[in-house]
Amino acid sequence: MSEKQRMWKLAGQYSSVGVEMAICVGLSVWLGMWVDEKLGTDPGFSLFGFVVGVGAATKAVIRVTRRFQRHTAAQDQSSADESELVPDDSEHRDEQP
Repeated sequence: MSEKQRMWKLAGQYSSVGVEMAICVGLSVWLGMWVDEKLGTDPGFSLFGFVVGVGAATKAVIRVTRRFQRHTAAQDQSSADESELVPDDSEHRDEQP
């Protein structure tokens, strides 16, 4: 996979969290409003749905953040491993043949 394709894939994965947050909050509030309408408890379940939606959205952000951190750490580790394989000529520059 080329670098450009990899970057687009990562952008798609991480930008989808905004849509996921909106769906979590919107669906939870809508469900709370529906229950309020059926039971006649006007703000109760709507507020509960909002809190549950925000909690689910927060969990989604934490999940994506942890995935990004793991990806970054793995990338840093692989670049560090590659730099160990490449000989560093700076140690031998002072030596005269």
